[in-house]
Amino acid sequence: MPSARSSTVPSSRIGPSWRPGPPRGRGPLLGTLALLVACHAAGAQESAIDTMSLRRVAAFLASDELRGRGTGTVGEEMAASFLADRCRALGLETVGSDQYHHPVALERATILESRTRVRVTGPDTDTTFVLGEEFIPDVGTAATLRGFAGPLAYVGRARDLLFRRSDLPDLRGAVALMRGELGAWGEAADTLFARGAVGLIQVVDDARRYRLFRATRGPTRLYLADEASPSSFIPVLPAILAGPRMTVTLYEGLTGVTHGSWNDAYLNGLAAGLPSPRLLDGWRAEVEVGTRAEPVTARNVACVLRGEGPAADTAIALVAHYDHLGVGEPDLAGDSIYNGFSDNATGVAMALGVAQALARDRAVGRGLRHSLLLLFFTGEEQGLLGADAFVARPAWPLGRLRGVLNLDANAPAGPPRAWRIAGDDTSPLVRLVDAEARRQGWETTIAPAAPGSDYYAFHRRGVPSVFVVPSDGPYEGVGVTVSDSLRAAVWGRYHRPDDEYRADFPFAGLQRYAAFTRDVVRRLDAAR
Repeated sequence: MPSARSSTVPSSRIGPSWRPGPPRGRGPLLGTLALLVACHAAGAQESAIDTMSLRRVAAFLASDELRGRGTGTVGEEMAASFLADRCRALGLETVGSDQYHHPVALERATILESRTRVRVTGPDTDTTFVLGEEFIPDVGTAATLRGFAGPLAYVGRARDLLFRRSDLPDLRGAVALMRGELGAWGEAADTLFARGAVGLIQVVDDARRYRLFRATRGPTRLYLADEASPSSFIPVLPAILAGPRMTVTLYEGLTGVTHGSWNDAYLNGLAAGLPSPRLLDGWRAEVEVGTRAEPVTARNVACVLRGEGPAADTAIALVAHYDHLGVGEPDLAGDSIYNGFSDNATGVAMALGVAQALARDRAVGRGLRHSLLLLFFTGEEQGLLGADAFVARPAWPLGRLRGVLNLDANAPAGPPRAWRIAGDDTSPLVRLVDAEARRQGWETTIAPAAPGSDYYAFHRRGVPSVFVVPSDGPYEGVGVTVSDSLRAAVWGRYHRPDDEYRADFPFAGLQRYAAFTRDVVRRLDAAR
């Protein structure tokens, strides 16, 4: 799952509250993990989902050998070859050609430190900020990784902006200054662009979150080489993310308070005194962004389990991105490989696990009527690049997709009893998923579709699409406190080098997640 167009957590354009909040515990509780495995051993034996296969696939994809599966790298190419081999071993056919690999033409822009800076001027202020510690360009394309300049206009929070658009000042030619929360920033940026803003400075007034962005963005940006393929993730408004020092300078200018210490309490106090949205008299921002671009080729991987009968030309798609962040800033232990176990080696493993189970069913006469299409996308972490490339030139006609089920970035450490469903709540597909969960005795919540993962590229083209993830709450067999600690042991590692495979990680939760996906596929296949 990418890290910045999001809802309540860092991500380039993610949806409604999809990741758990700040970690509330540290490290796996080994005794509890063993208990979960023991409690659910019988269920594992009864399930058609092979947990050993899940484990083998996830462990290989998250291994150091693949160097974090960065988009367009040798490690990602190794992962693509592995996935093609898995499709072949399961007897799955190629899609759209005689190859499992589908090339995706990209460009990689390296941000040039010597040509990238921000200058902010105002009453008694003239400050130039440097790349890295003080700001970074956000995700972009060839058209939006560029400089911009104009008078500053404060527009408030992204989420408020979407509901109070009439309160916006005249933004023609202005640089919008938007506060914090990255949840709705994509749609908010599109609104600002429509109102005439020429650029966006988004303050990140949490130092830990800014460091996460800086580490995961790195010195380069990737985008589709074909600018005619519209992005589902990246707004058309060029944007930068402001770090703590720039945030303090801007907030002090807006509130009239000066000379505070740079800590969270001070920043929170400044934020409480921010004005209503308005043009900021005498304030101006000038942003310069210099880049050097080079071509890069990455690959989607696609395969299909053919249905039986006249409905086989229509498919149910499982999508899971197989890229991650590659090699980046080292952590305190010196580890610089971002292995991406939960994001998204486990999602890929589950998609293959579902296909394996349904292929076995087919061999004994219980095959699907419709085909099962597996799509493993590149470049999701860089902005849904592989998914956008696919929907622009689909190897399987979009009009013959019965539904898209997304598997991404949530490795439950125990069997979930509640689910969050993102999609169009009027869609028969969302209602079907909700009904299947409730039939199995589980709780559900439904949220609107948002650009947090690859399914959104299909959703915006009108293809029925849904993103289902385990919700907060206790896992089966353990209480709330232990469940929260287990969840934090996984999600406390989000976009960090220690999000890696561990032999003591219990796969009972992933087994249930995959089995639920299989059950939804069967229910959708049977629906008329």
